[in-house]
Amino acid sequence: MPELSIDSVPVLLTKRAVADALRSWAITLGCPVSYLEQARVVSVQRDFVEGECEVRIFTRGESAVVSMPSAAARDLALGNDEINALVELARSDAAPGTFVTLRGTTFVIDDEPVSVSVLDHDTFRAATNPARAAMVFDPRLDVVDMLRHEVSAAEWEKGGGLLLSPHRVGALAGGVLVALATVSAADGHLARIRVIVAPNFRRRGLGRLVLQALAKHVLSEGLLPFARIGANDIAARALAGATGFVYFARALTMRITAVPHHQAAHGGAGPVFA
Repeated sequence: MPELSIDSVPVLLTKRAVADALRSWAITLGCPVSYLEQARVVSVQRDFVEGECEVRIFTRGESAVVSMPSAAARDLALGNDEINALVELARSDAAPGTFVTLRGTTFVIDDEPVSVSVLDHDTFRAATNPARAAMVFDPRLDVVDMLRHEVSAAEWEKGGGLLLSPHRVGALAGGVLVALATVSAADGHLARIRVIVAPNFRRRGLGRLVLQALAKHVLSEGLLPFARIGANDIAARALAGATGFVYFARALTMRITAVPHHQAAHGGAGPVFA
């Protein structure tokens, strides 16, 4: 019988990693961790933060949390049907810019529903055939700007180029920065990693090289790296899987905006999707 490769065997996070990730998400959502451990749908209000107008939706299996700004920030009285409508939207493949109108308030999708993948020591996979490139740790801003001018403004923002990252790992080709992995400041035990690769240097293993180097560093600090991967982002999913990231949950961020009077006047009792 041929020996099974790691790709043919499901990889699982350790119980400790799952528990730490759930606790971290509970902090972000402003709810007790027990809300994420039981198969139920709940709505919670986060502590007051001035100017905050986001709705955060977390779904893991049959569990779901719709996290609203505090009553001091927004007066949102949504019923069970409306909460379930938001949860189903998070579980679908809705596109950024899609909006839902509920009780005189419009919720606009900031990010498409994404898969949240987490990495721990047991799932981490080092490169078997590492790409050849000069590595640079915490490159200077003038070096980082080399890559900034090679990608679009949208790619730069999505890849974390605008973040005040506590740590970065880059790859150089011919003395020019062509790939960069960036990590956000930690939320609980979680630290989000993003990767940017110059268009002319993609599919060469450079993204995996910097991602693995940064993920290894994050793990060494006792944190869990995680990635948000869009439903149709096949390349990002392959990159994360090759590094050992394991599917954990789905998440969606929605921005609350005022409803134009003509929409409020013609809206029905149920949600309106556009």
